[in-house]
Amino acid sequence: TDFSVVYDTIVVAKSGFVGLTTTGTLASSAFRRGSSFTTSSQRFLYNNSTGALILDRDGIGTAYSGTQIATLSTGLAMTNADFSVV
Repeated sequence: TDFSVVYDTIVVAKSGFVGLTTTGTLASSAFRRGSSFTTSSQRFLYNNSTGALILDRDGIGTAYSGTQIATLSTGLAMTNADFSVV
């Protein structure tokens, strides 16, 4: 309920996603801040207007709206660096 881009990290398992092949910081191409996915490489979408954190597990991207997995505060300066792949 109080995610902070300064203090918190979202940890995800690479085994649960098509296309996540390395551990460490999530690739910048796998994250988008906006209202919709724009490429098939994006797996996480943070809608900074609504606070929705949306997951696209299989990379269908623009044809698939994804699944909302959390509601965060709006207006966060969230980036791929807020995710760690293990």
